[in-house]
Parts: sequence; C-alpha cells; structure tokens
Amino acid sequence: MRVALLSDIHANAVALDAVVADAFGRGADVFWNAGDLVGYGPEPDAVAATLRALGARSVRGNHDAAAIGGIGVEHFNPLAAAAIRWTETTLRADTAEYLRSFPETLRVEPVTLVHGTLRDPLWEYLETYDDARAHFARQDTWLSVTGHTHRPVLIYEHPQGDVTSRLAPIGEPCPLDQTGRWCINPGSTGQPRDGDPRASYAILDLAQATITYLRVTYDIAATQQRMRELGLAEPHIARLAVGR
Repeated sequence: MRVALLSDIHANAVALDAVVADAFGRGADVFWNAGDLVGYGPEPDAVAATLRALGARSVRGNHDAAAIGGIGVEHFNPLAAAAIRWTETTLRADTAEYLRSFPETLRVEPVTLVHGTLRDPLWEYLETYDDARAHFARQDTWLSVTGHTHRPVLIYEHPQGDVTSRLAPIGEPCPLDQTGRWCINPGSTGQPRDGDPRASYAILDLAQATITYLRVTYDIAATQQRMRELGLAEPHIARLAVGR
C-alpha cells in the first residue's frame, strides 16, 4: 500500500489539490493527514470536502481543536488567534462536525498518527533530542507520523535506543530499517516553513518499506489573492511565497 502523508494543510485548497494530483500520479492508494486542516488559509470548507472525498484518515491539530472550541486561543500568537476566530465564523456546520470526528492520535497498523508528539498531541513540537526520546517512549508501532513544525524531517530510533534525524533527499525513496523505529514528518502541504515554498508531502510505501519526500509547485499567487480578498493577515499571505 502506498500512503500519501499530508500535514498542516491550513485551508490552502490550491496547494492540496496540487499535492493530491501529484500523489495519484505516483500511485498513492490512500491519504493520511497529521492535523491542522484549518487555520491561516482561506478555504477550510474546500479542504475538508477534498479530504472527505478522498476518505482520508486524519488526526486533530491545535488549529483544528481551536476552530471548534475544543481549546482556547490564549496560547496562540495574536495573528494566529485572529485567523482561528475568522475560521470559526466561516466554517460550515458539516466541516465543524468533520473536525470534531478527528481523534488526537490514530493507530493504523503499523503506524501511529499524531499532530504534535505522543507526549503532547496538540502542542508539543518534536524538535529536540529529548522531545524525540519522550515521543518514542510512548510509540508502540514501527512508524509514527507527526506534523506541527511545518518542516520535513526523518527521525530514527536505533535498536540500542539512540535517536538520529536527517533530511531525506527529495524524490528519492529512502529505505526504512525495520530493526528500529521511525518518526516521519512530511512537512507542511499548505504553509511550509523550511525555506522552500513548494507544497510538501511524502509517500510511504509499506510494501517496500520506503519513504519518499516530495515537493510540489502550486499557484501561490492564487491562494494569496484569495486571502487578500477575504481580508486575512498580510504576514500570513507574504510568508507563502518564501516558505517561512
């Protein structure tokens, strides 16, 4: 089975459509989303409709939770909080109900999906060695998929317990050693923050035990124009063009 791994789509329907087309062209069978379907971007309902049509499996991100009142906005920065309030007023009822159906963690053998970390599913960024050790201490599957950082990375827990991370080459299948355990962050589909503005995702080939990180060019200007029409915050609009 070939799984398209998405995360942090952030209501960017143009980016999502480009990634879906690319993934089908590469033989993807199913789609899994590591959270933050909404927030920042202009088209939360369209993104939700696409994921529903794909039958995607999703977990809840912090923006998803805030948009349906599951958590408050006091821990978000002011611009992110404003985007959440806009999203709350925009969401159709069926989209809100769809977000409510997302669990915070999801186990689909041999993979566990979570937005942040298994220690703190909604809020913690998996960025340090200690974060990774704590995450793997709670991981009881061979693979996990996380998001939240908006940056693609591949993390390996060696059989002896040490943890290393690296950036996998774009477009080249990377073998996944089955003697240890892995954490895959596919990067952000809708708002990358690693300096590359192209939409980010990955394809997990479970039969071949490989992961392929991919970047897809999309019409950034179209998303930016839609955001301006809706009066969304200019910093969130500008950052799409630079991937920061």
